[in-house]
Amino acid sequence: MIKKIITLKKFGIFDDFNAVQTLNEFGKFNLFYGWNGSGKTTLSKLFYGLQRDKNLPSAYSSCEFKITTDGLNLTNDGESSLENLKVFNEDFINDNIYWNNKVEKILLLSESKISERTDLDNKIVQRDLKIKNIETYKDTVKKLKDSIERELPIKAKEIKTSFQTISPTDKGYFNYNKAKLEDFLKRNKALIKAKSGKLNEEDLLSLIEKIKPNEKNIVDYNFKKIEFDSLIAVEKKFVDLLSKNLTNGIIQRLKDNSDISQWVEKGFEIHEKHNNEKCEFCGNQIDLQHLVKLKKHFSDELRDLRDKVEKSKHWIEENLIIPEIKLEKELFYNDLQTGFLDAKACLSKEIEVLNSFFVNWKIELEKKFKNPSKEIELKSKIADDFLNNYESAKSALKNLINLQNERWKNFDAEYKQNQEKLELHYSTEFEENFEYFKKLDDVLELENSSIALVKDKNTLVSEILALNSNLSSEVLGAEEFNKNLAKFIGHKEIELVFNADLQGYDIIRKHINKRAENLSEGEKTAIAFVYFVTKLREKVSLKNEIVVIDDPISSFDSNNLFSAYSFIKTNLEQVKQLIILTHNFTFFRLVRDWIVKKNKDGKILSIFFQIEVLPDTPRKSIITNIAQTLLDYSSEYHFVFSKLYNFKDYTALDLEKSFQVANLSRKLLESFLSFKYPKKRNDFRVLLQVAVLDSHREEKIYRFINKYSHLPMDYNDTDENNLMGESDNIIKEVFSIVEKLDKVHFDEMILISKS
Repeated sequence: MIKKIITLKKFGIFDDFNAVQTLNEFGKFNLFYGWNGSGKTTLSKLFYGLQRDKNLPSAYSSCEFKITTDGLNLTNDGESSLENLKVFNEDFINDNIYWNNKVEKILLLSESKISERTDLDNKIVQRDLKIKNIETYKDTVKKLKDSIERELPIKAKEIKTSFQTISPTDKGYFNYNKAKLEDFLKRNKALIKAKSGKLNEEDLLSLIEKIKPNEKNIVDYNFKKIEFDSLIAVEKKFVDLLSKNLTNGIIQRLKDNSDISQWVEKGFEIHEKHNNEKCEFCGNQIDLQHLVKLKKHFSDELRDLRDKVEKSKHWIEENLIIPEIKLEKELFYNDLQTGFLDAKACLSKEIEVLNSFFVNWKIELEKKFKNPSKEIELKSKIADDFLNNYESAKSALKNLINLQNERWKNFDAEYKQNQEKLELHYSTEFEENFEYFKKLDDVLELENSSIALVKDKNTLVSEILALNSNLSSEVLGAEEFNKNLAKFIGHKEIELVFNADLQGYDIIRKHINKRAENLSEGEKTAIAFVYFVTKLREKVSLKNEIVVIDDPISSFDSNNLFSAYSFIKTNLEQVKQLIILTHNFTFFRLVRDWIVKKNKDGKILSIFFQIEVLPDTPRKSIITNIAQTLLDYSSEYHFVFSKLYNFKDYTALDLEKSFQVANLSRKLLESFLSFKYPKKRNDFRVLLQVAVLDSHREEKIYRFINKYSHLPMDYNDTDENNLMGESDNIIKEVFSIVEKLDKVHFDEMILISKS
């Protein structure tokens, strides 16, 4: 097994690498991660040249290296090859695969078989008949599909125009097109076919009204609550107060004549105030006995009664009189305004009735105040139904306000729901007029029939191919190869077919049954890697093999990544030592999560490394132990954030660290802002403009990041002192942007970076 790369010099970007003491030794499973341009391919060339039957490329003839293994040391001037080392990289592809639609030497088994000519001729006739029938079906299907393709955009445009007319400011349906209509029809097939979403004219107009632009706010209104039992108790107190009869010392004439009583009372108060024995009005001596009578008449009991009457009047004004309802219909959504006006009118009527009782109470109390010694009857008494009517009317208006407020709270959801109801109505109309689903069913039925014919035809084609060839070992090899290729790329769209005339393999695209032209880089890599594994598995045992793989997922999409990972895991788990190099974080994460589970019970089988570029002049790469954030988290973003965070406290940055800051800042902001502003994700400058409203500050950040994150660059145009002086400021600016836009996210990322 390879244990450690001690030294690697003058080998491309590895110009002067010396392993540090703390660099881990290789394990059974080894995973290298490095960004594009970091030196993964260069490192794979070193391994490729160390194979027994290979040599290092001539471009690296002056290189120096020292690699320790568990058996011997490999050096540039000594032993420089390993017997059991197998490497997959671009050099392997160039040496083994020919892309003129022919792949040679995929040999797994050796077996031959000769076919009878009569059988071959019969199968050719059958095949041609099948092909003719297939073309007939295809023509009918094409006509149906063309009809659908014509009508869908027309209806989509009608729906789009309708929504734009109803709600010109709502952009939700501005991009409505054929694809969106098609998706809606698919998702709502049952409802559309059942016609449950079809609206009559009245309901349609009502629904359109609901999705017209109509900005409202929450309605806040406090209703005066009057409880019947409490009101009856108050009424009883007023009855008692009005009927109270003062008899002790009452002067009958004053009792019978309230105007005289008020006049005398005022004079009595003036007389007592000035303490004069003569009448201020007539000047005569006042009879002392008469003064005593007056004092008894205008006693404390009288004043106390009046005080209670006066307080009762104020209490009615403050606690019973119900204010006018100060709400206008414009506060409510259009479809609720009529109901509001009715409910308001009803409640206003009940308020008027109740207030008339309260006003009459106040009038009776005023009479009592003027003539406290006289018994007064409370004529206006509230019956049960008056208060019940008020509470009922109040509840009706309150419920309508609640309905308005619930509509306001749930406006977005209800608005969207109403839009979908209208879209369902239009889609149902389309189905009725065009019979969309029937046409789809017809297409499906025809295609199923065609699939059966194609299957029969393909069977015949396969049999014909088998009969046309000698069913040599190459044919059997192709069958096994195609199975592995399908597993690796996750589908069976391409396969290898032996061509007896070319003595090689045609690469066929099955859905058109023709030779594949313009193979993608991903397809080429897939074919090459499956060939690599196929040849490798010809070995009696994989347990003695050291296998190095350099990015076997080049140009793959996310779906292919999982298939490729599964293929590698299934076929190469038993090798003696596995070394994988990748720049793709998704692939790195899949392999990481697989091999890290090998480390258990104190036994470390899986080791992780990182290839980093030191942006010096010239640039150099080094191999380091993996950053912990790349192991702990399922996102490369954590690693970038943590790495940039480590630079924040530097008071000055040298040229090397400054370039790293520029690159890390760009990666962090592109990732964070693309998520925060998904509509702007393809333009870094626009993302910055949206996030940083200060144009001067935005220009400063953009200039630094854009200029110094692209290497190589024109160093004559670079003020290195300016670069290094701005680097630490840029770090603060970058973190300030993230913190301002998402404080919770920023705080958690800081905690992660500190840990």
